[in-house]
Amino acid sequence: MIAIDCLPERLSMAEAGGAVVVDFREDSVIERLQELTHGKGPDKCIDAVGMESHVSLAQPDTLYDRAEQAILMENDRPHVLREMIYVCRPAGVISIPGVYSGLVDNMPIGMAMNKGLTFRMGQTHVNRWTDDLLSRIEDGQIDPSFLITHTAGLEDGPEMYRLFRDKQDSCIKVVQSLRRQE
Repeated sequence: MIAIDCLPERLSMAEAGGAVVVDFREDSVIERLQELTHGKGPDKCIDAVGMESHVSLAQPDTLYDRAEQAILMENDRPHVLREMIYVCRPAGVISIPGVYSGLVDNMPIGMAMNKGLTFRMGQTHVNRWTDDLLSRIEDGQIDPSFLITHTAGLEDGPEMYRLFRDKQDSCIKVVQSLRRQE
């Protein structure tokens, strides 16, 4: 598994979980993935960021996306999706659980078609997977505790969401504490 991000705490967490990490501020994602796959490209790519893709001066298409957003020509920032189309190997699969809200522009749809890529997208089907995942956690097959960075009471929810949204205090996953209300 390869994890791509720019937040040090997320990259550290992915690396601790066994992923090869790519910091897109330092490396070209496309070049690094080509190197890691010996020029073939990944079989499967997951866009888990969606419309919140970062802007980079080194990648002009991200500036183009922001300009189009500013004049209401585009809702989303599809930079990551474009990169996946460029790098995914022919007959590969692109999964998009990352949220998009509306219009995107400048997509290499012809390249995706010519490569025969399969797109799987939509909101994550939580009800479909919850029972299976919970039983795997209970059986000790999966230990997701390394993802938890903050524990707080329900009354602290708005503040914890602000920390997460604003990427402060290395906040990645918050769980409700089990402390009793008095």
